[in-house]
Amino acid sequence: MTKPVKTIVVIDDCVDDLEVCVRILSQSQRYDYTIIADTNPLSAVARLKGVDCAIIDYQFPSMTGLALLKKIKMLYPSLPVIVLTGQVKEEIAVELLKSGAADYINKADLLSIQFDNAVANAIDSMNTSSVVGSTLLNTAINVLVIDDNVDDLELCERLLKKFGSRFNVSSNTHTDNLCEQIRHNDVDCVVLDYSMPGRSGLEVLKEVMDQLPYVAVVMMTGQGNEKVAVDAIKNGAENYLIKGQFSSDLLHSSIVQAVDKKRLEKHLLKKEADLQESRMRLQDSHNFLQLILRNMKSCIFVKDSQYRIVEANEAFLELYPEQSRGNVIGTTTLEDYDEKEAEAFLAMDKLAFEQGQSQTLECVLFPDGKRRTLFTTKTKFANSYNETFILCVATDVTERENLISQLQKSNADLEDFAYVASHDLKSPLNAICKLINWIDEDYSEQLPEQVKEYFSLIEGRAGRMSRLLEDLLQYSRVQKDIANTDLVNVKDVEEELRALVDDSKTLRIHIKGDNVRLPKIALKIVLINLINNAIKHHDKNHVVVDITVKKSERDYFISIADDGPGILPQYKEKIFEMFQTLKPRDQVEGSGMGLAMVKKVLNYYQGDIVLEPSSDRGATFSITWPLIAG
Repeated sequence: MTKPVKTIVVIDDCVDDLEVCVRILSQSQRYDYTIIADTNPLSAVARLKGVDCAIIDYQFPSMTGLALLKKIKMLYPSLPVIVLTGQVKEEIAVELLKSGAADYINKADLLSIQFDNAVANAIDSMNTSSVVGSTLLNTAINVLVIDDNVDDLELCERLLKKFGSRFNVSSNTHTDNLCEQIRHNDVDCVVLDYSMPGRSGLEVLKEVMDQLPYVAVVMMTGQGNEKVAVDAIKNGAENYLIKGQFSSDLLHSSIVQAVDKKRLEKHLLKKEADLQESRMRLQDSHNFLQLILRNMKSCIFVKDSQYRIVEANEAFLELYPEQSRGNVIGTTTLEDYDEKEAEAFLAMDKLAFEQGQSQTLECVLFPDGKRRTLFTTKTKFANSYNETFILCVATDVTERENLISQLQKSNADLEDFAYVASHDLKSPLNAICKLINWIDEDYSEQLPEQVKEYFSLIEGRAGRMSRLLEDLLQYSRVQKDIANTDLVNVKDVEEELRALVDDSKTLRIHIKGDNVRLPKIALKIVLINLINNAIKHHDKNHVVVDITVKKSERDYFISIADDGPGILPQYKEKIFEMFQTLKPRDQVEGSGMGLAMVKKVLNYYQGDIVLEPSSDRGATFSITWPLIAG
């Protein structure tokens, strides 16, 4: 597993010590360190921007390590600093820790594991002062003072009362159930005496840090023992005060700084937890996306602005021979093409980069030797660095296009057959009709009445056959006639409807409602067949047809109602079938194809027609016709 990379600056005027630090850190088990070594503290400070940790010697010829530490913390307050010292004086350690050092290490006790852990821990627990601004602002701070000396308790309370409502102070002379006291009073800071009856202050401190790590603790002692101070700070105390030597301002600043730091630590931990949760959600989203990509049958790939493939799913890679799939990412796959071929191949890529998107249906010969038809959409996008890419989704439509081609050929053959059949059948049919007319003209007076009746029936059947062939021809041409036609207002075809309707009866057409724009030929086919249907089946000489049009956001709703005898509900599906009539053809002439043609036209436009139920006279057809842009 690759270790995270961190940058460290080591400042020491002793070259031998520098080499020891570099050697130890280069063997780190936790981080891969980039190490910058410098013997000059003043020039090294300028090199600290953006680094992860600084390691400094305590003593330089020109300045003390403490002065260097303070200078670094002033310029880079969030940078963790570890101090190496050859001295073991505890008061020095206390001063370093109070001044912001993350840790200090005695050179005489320097061990590889100890040093590595100290540096890594310092980086992991980055100084929380990087969070801008104080978290306390003007909020009150709850302080609990623990001291077995009543006089010291009163002193602390009196010093803090000078700041009015800034502090809510409570006190106790024992540490029994201290953590419960802290929770109950919502304590922000504990001012703890080092010497308590029966227990040391360090034991109490450790208990508080274990159970309530975000409660600040300031230690007090009547002794100036620096060893005690170091132990207290190393075990979690934020500060160490000597009784009799601190003022109200010092106590105030110590508590405020301690509480502020703890709140910042808590805030940072929450941010880190939120960040970790976001990382987990991001990882889940990434895994889900990868799952989708792996199982998508479409080819999905991403190209950069140099037309190199930078990401691709398995479906895309499987288009290439297995031995060459590992070489696809990072290439254009056009390296072996000549310039003109590559230019033609990249035309849609360039269009997508220029206009934001491109679509194409292309036939591509792939390296596996197979030729495929792909419908490809390419969409431009940018990442967080404002680098532009195109997302390409290519769907293999080879089978679909082959089926469409076969269907188009089949439809063309069927149309040709219908035309030839109807045309060729009309010739002998017309000859039969002529022969009947000649017999009627030449031998009408000589024929018995029964024979005349038979000839009349033959003439009627021949006429019916002629109309059937004509309707069959029209039905085969419906889709061709209604495609790519001009749009027209429905009211503009009213007069044409009257002229085209084959009618011996009086017809009145009423059109009302919204203006519409629909394909002219398709609209006439629908309306003529519905009006003819009303006339054929009407039981009176006066026919009234009401056409009502309404428009919604997506559809036209057209109602065609007549005042005829109506159609029984059980026939509402049958009437739209080919060659179906509800009355014998001897009573009503027709091929049974009129409503079938209406249905076919509406299917072409993804519309629908239904017969509405009616308890009275008349038939009402309701049409849903999707809007056509234009």
